[in-house]
Amino acid sequence: MTRRNQRPTRRPTKPEREHRRLTATAYHEAGHAVIGWHLDLGVRRVTIVRNDAQGSLGHALFGRFRKNFRPDVELTPATKEHLDRNVLCSLAGPLAEKKHTGRHNSAGARQDYEDALNSAEFLTGSVDGRLERAYLQWARLRVEQLLGGVWWEEIEAVAQRLLRDRTITRKQLEEAVRSVVHKLDPNVLAAMSASARDAESVSPEEWRRRVREADGR
Repeated sequence: MTRRNQRPTRRPTKPEREHRRLTATAYHEAGHAVIGWHLDLGVRRVTIVRNDAQGSLGHALFGRFRKNFRPDVELTPATKEHLDRNVLCSLAGPLAEKKHTGRHNSAGARQDYEDALNSAEFLTGSVDGRLERAYLQWARLRVEQLLGGVWWEEIEAVAQRLLRDRTITRKQLEEAVRSVVHKLDPNVLAAMSASARDAESVSPEEWRRRVREADGR
């Protein structure tokens, strides 16, 4: 039965659509930045200023790799740990955006997933791709666990700072993170910073147990 008195859904205006896009981008880049900052990946600058020439709605700029960072030549324990952290940081952007909007932005996440896959290929050495997919699923669980804790409050604080200033430096990022009242239990960071060697032997269930225990839940 048709309800004739039902009001049509109002379409959002152009400024409203732009604000939604900008907010989604702010949470996306804040996800990269906060996780990258905690994992000591050398965050330099974060912006939500659109760059049409690069096809970018925003980006988080990190420091360069060390000169001896050659995963194609040798997978040292330090190299494995760095690759693992890169995977987590890459996934944090699209997962933070999805947590805020409730929708998966496949177009905006494409480059992030490619970056995560490249690192996973070095870590697993898989030939047919099955190990990479399994590793990325596990990494996704780890990031989702962190986004449910204190770090989410920090991401929200950074996202609001980005919406206000559009571009922030590392110092301003740190100010936003430290403005969060709750303090992160150091055990959470210790669990998050586990090396790739540990990641090879610990099951997803054990990882979730560790983080819940460290976060007091």
